[in-house]
This record gives sequence, structure tokens and C-alpha cells, in this order.
Amino acid sequence: MVIFMKNSLLITYDEAAQEILFYKVLADGKREFAIKVSLSLYQEKSPDEAEQVMGATIFAFLDRWA
Repeated sequence: MVIFMKNSLLITYDEAAQEILFYKVLADGKREFAIKVSLSLYQEKSPDEAEQVMGATIFAFLDRWA
């Protein structure tokens, strides 16, 4: 039997710092910090644009860390 080890993406919001943090979570549960994005990046945009930027950030993360 073949078991594939998968990694996960964890996105958290640091309310005090007003930042969105992206972590790679390894199959063994360890977290690796990857990206920090200021919330102001999204607040300056329309809801549709902010959604597109968030999606692009997530896909860039997956391309780099997958």
C-alpha cells in the first residue's frame, strides 16, 4: 500500500497586527511560516479586486510550496 504524505495551507488573521499570515503545514503537523500580507492591501481594493488578489496569493503559495 502506498501512503501519500500531504501538506496543508493554514491561513490566519492577526487582528493586533492587521495581517494575514500563510503557513505551510507539513504532514507531521509542523508549521512553516511562508507569507505575511498586510490587511490594508485588501482594504484599499473593491471587494471583487480583494477577492482576486487573495486568490492569486493563495495560488502563488500553492505553486511555490506544493
